[in-house]
Amino acid sequence: MNIHQALGQLSLLCVLVFPGLANATGTINVDAELNNSAKQWFVKHYAPVWENTQSLNSKALAPLYHQQGFMRMGEQLVLWQQPASIEQLLHELNRQQWLSAKVLSIQADNIGPSTQSLNVVWQSDYKNLAAQISCEWYLLENLQEKWKIIGQRYIDC
Repeated sequence: MNIHQALGQLSLLCVLVFPGLANATGTINVDAELNNSAKQWFVKHYAPVWENTQSLNSKALAPLYHQQGFMRMGEQLVLWQQPASIEQLLHELNRQQWLSAKVLSIQADNIGPSTQSLNVVWQSDYKNLAAQISCEWYLLENLQEKWKIIGQRYIDC
């Protein structure tokens, strides 16, 4: 038996004999809680703003984003700056006759102790178009006990 096999068996034995120890010292539960809290924040606070045109406004969006961040718009990576970027986004959505969007699925990944990435599949509805599916990647950071979006871009579904 080599050293790696011995360490593996010792780790398994510790988990079997002291199951609470794995939860107290491991990062699995902490990571799962962080994943869940970012997802919960997104579903509870961010997604509802996009449910219809009446709830979508700069006052509702501003607290969800960090003051500055990066966003991919077409082929360009642009610096997100409030409030100008929010107003530009709202103008473009009105021009496209956007009506609503709903989240179809979310996958969360840990980046660091207070940073998460989310891959989100959306369904958007427009006045004169069929429902459209799009995918977006979000980078979120937990700042002062609140999640904020610090980066965002469209991705392939």
